[in-house]
Amino acid sequence: MTYPITTYDTARQSFGEAVARARAAGSAVPVSWSVPVASADLPGAWSAARQLTDDAFLWLSAWGGPRMVTAGQAARLDGTGTTRFSEVRRAWTKLAGSAETGGGQGPVLVGGFAFGPEAPRRPSPLPEGRMIVPAVQIIELPGVGTTLTVNALVDADTDVEQLVEHRFDLADMLLASTALPAAGVGPEVTSRVEEPSPEGFKDLVARALEAIRAGSFDKVVVARELQLYTAAEFSVPDAVRRMLDSYPDSTLFAVHSRDESGERCFLGATPEYLVRVADGDAHVLGLAGSAPRGATPEEDELLAASLLSGDKLRREHDLVCRMLEKSLAEVCLDVDAGQEPEVLALANIQHLATRVRGRLVDPAENDVLDLVGRLHPTPALGGHPSEPALSWLLANEPFDRGWYAAPVGWAGADGTGEFAVAIRSALISGRRASLYAGCGIVEGSEPEAEYQETCAKLLPMSEALGQAGSLRPLGAAEAVR
Repeated sequence: MTYPITTYDTARQSFGEAVARARAAGSAVPVSWSVPVASADLPGAWSAARQLTDDAFLWLSAWGGPRMVTAGQAARLDGTGTTRFSEVRRAWTKLAGSAETGGGQGPVLVGGFAFGPEAPRRPSPLPEGRMIVPAVQIIELPGVGTTLTVNALVDADTDVEQLVEHRFDLADMLLASTALPAAGVGPEVTSRVEEPSPEGFKDLVARALEAIRAGSFDKVVVARELQLYTAAEFSVPDAVRRMLDSYPDSTLFAVHSRDESGERCFLGATPEYLVRVADGDAHVLGLAGSAPRGATPEEDELLAASLLSGDKLRREHDLVCRMLEKSLAEVCLDVDAGQEPEVLALANIQHLATRVRGRLVDPAENDVLDLVGRLHPTPALGGHPSEPALSWLLANEPFDRGWYAAPVGWAGADGTGEFAVAIRSALISGRRASLYAGCGIVEGSEPEAEYQETCAKLLPMSEALGQAGSLRPLGAAEAVR
């Protein structure tokens, strides 16, 4: 792609002014330059980005927000432990507030967080909190158009000519990318492991019910991990292609990173957002209570009706919605949760869903990252009351969730953004993939039914990896590793 000479000239001028400012201040200065471009094939651009750079992010929102691909790293903001959200937010507020911008859009921050501080078990290869200011971002706004933005953190010694050339060369390669081809056959699975084992998971549910009856908490969300090991490496672009084809109504995300410890991609197709902030409004989604899809329209309708009328499922759902309303009421006016939940029907499962909206009193103070910290984890992902439920999980769940069921998304310099709940997700690294699923346990839950529910929730990512048959029952010897 050839840009008008004025684009290069004005970009050089913006970056040069930032270098001069850095020289005067004696510290690095963030700079961002934006220009409108023709539409791009975002999944194809992301596939190119993961080959060309160590950090690539794909976000295809199903909720009306921006769709984007980012490549490379201009800055990295990390957070750890219980303060991981506030650490990243403080650093982002400082960086975004001091950025030199040209062309209007400014930088975004992309990435995600761990479900909770790591326990002393098998640690996740993903950090507890990592958000990236990309070197290049391509953002498509529905009904508006596509914008290319190049970002950098410059200092007194930055070579402006070299920097601008590198950024625009990378952008050219992304914008020239073609669509992902049809997915091939998935690699052969050589071994697999469930943590906990099927019987171990059912025992976990039984122990959770004992704790509920003892009055420890009203609800807890227990999870399981399915590890797949294959003869050849997984094709991550093939997985994205399958998700695009099979789950067009879900938000698709893919966070690719490469460092000295290896290469990995955390990806998924989620129906659930934790929070969205746009035009001064905060939107959250209560998603709890599940049923399978029916084999016929009539059976499907009966299952949907059972979701709406079932006492156990409605109690589980109401716990989530009450917490969301309470949390928004602390920072919003005119909080509206509607009268009745709706049924959100997906390809192989359906959920009770309630959309909650509020008008932010102070959007500058309560930006999207502030709300992420306030809301995570909701009772739909952890339990209720939160503190005793999470303490019980830390003592009883036999693996670390990593980024499963945690916030993944983006934040804008103006406080807007979208963060998904990373369910229907998997972590892929070479010939290994970890798939995750969980279910909410309340009084009336049954261990076998909850195990079968997690099998249904594992199906989307199993199919995305070309492993639809990987959910057959495990043999006793295979279940233990």
